[in-house]
Amino acid sequence: MTRTAYETDAWIPVGPYWDNEEGETGLETYDVQEFIREVDGGTVCRLLVFRSSRRREEFETRVQADLDGVESLLEAVTKRRFACEIDAERAMEEAKKDLRNRRFWRVDLSLDTAVTEKRPRGRPGKNPRPSVPVTE
Repeated sequence: MTRTAYETDAWIPVGPYWDNEEGETGLETYDVQEFIREVDGGTVCRLLVFRSSRRREEFETRVQADLDGVESLLEAVTKRRFACEIDAERAMEEAKKDLRNRRFWRVDLSLDTAVTEKRPRGRPGKNPRPSVPVTE
């Protein structure tokens, strides 16, 4: 129900609440959505979903922190260069494990290999050595 309420976004303001316990001053607003659903094969229920401004701010903070974590993880994985494809696949599987625990974000990772030629060190001689193909 909560997901449906946030997807429809048809909130009805209930009003503010002023909490002044222990010298705290803060205005918290509440909204509600009403749903009438059939439950247990025939029982009609009236379901109310409430939201408060404080909870919304906490939720948005958690979502932003989760997004920052996902972005930093993806940045760390995508910036790395690997010497072989097996190491890249291991790192990708580890990243997928970490991303599996993220509730709000779904990320599909794929491996992109690039073959470049690596020239030997130093100045080429009269008979230069051939370039070596390297998988990145």
